[in-house]
Amino acid sequence: MAPQPVRRLVQQIYRHFNRSLIQFDEACAIYDPEVTYTLKPGTCTFGNLEFQNTFNVNRLGVRDDEARRSMAPRSSCWSDSARHGLGVEQGETLSHVLARKCGLKVLNAAVSSYGTAREMMLLNRLDTSRLGI
Repeated sequence: MAPQPVRRLVQQIYRHFNRSLIQFDEACAIYDPEVTYTLKPGTCTFGNLEFQNTFNVNRLGVRDDEARRSMAPRSSCWSDSARHGLGVEQGETLSHVLARKCGLKVLNAAVSSYGTAREMMLLNRLDTSRLGI
């Protein structure tokens, strides 16, 4: 209900000062020469005004456990922040829900801000011998 100039000012303040991006958080992301960045292996907490979550990251640099990365998953989720799970805890991500519903091991290989080109580069790092769904 605020006038347009006030709304614009609030939006700019949010975008430039209050909106955190995981790829710029040194506690959660690390430079990668091929795909620009991956998540930093281990555990980190990331959030902004809207949420705060704990991220468990495997050696591939995606938000999933080491067992799923190394076991040649049957299925995997690829995309950007929506499937990555920004705003939800680890067990609430799409890959974990699919795993519970389908009884398959599903790797969460989605990374915030990734597009098709970087997703394909990351896919090349994964054992895809069992992917089928």
